[in-house]
Amino acid sequence: MPWLQIGIASTPENAPVISGLLTEAGAVAVFFDDAGNESKYQPATEATDFWSRTRVTGMFEDPTDTSTVIDFIGKQLGHSPEYRIETLEDQDW
Repeated sequence: MPWLQIGIASTPENAPVISGLLTEAGAVAVFFDDAGNESKYQPATEATDFWSRTRVTGMFEDPTDTSTVIDFIGKQLGHSPEYRIETLEDQDW
């Protein structure tokens, strides 16, 4: 089964908010990665240290109405987010 990934550009301050919105919109998993070119290593503590340009990506089952997800997040944030949608094809691992 293929998956849809919706990646949303974020500031470090908004990353947890966007993560929650993606989850609320039905994402089965959410992860964070570098949207720029900045090396960052997770500290040994429980704290999360985000990149200055963080991408928050939600994985959704296909089919998902991605425009509804983006509209929902935009309304909650008060602006249209910068985003990228990708299909992750099913593979034998």
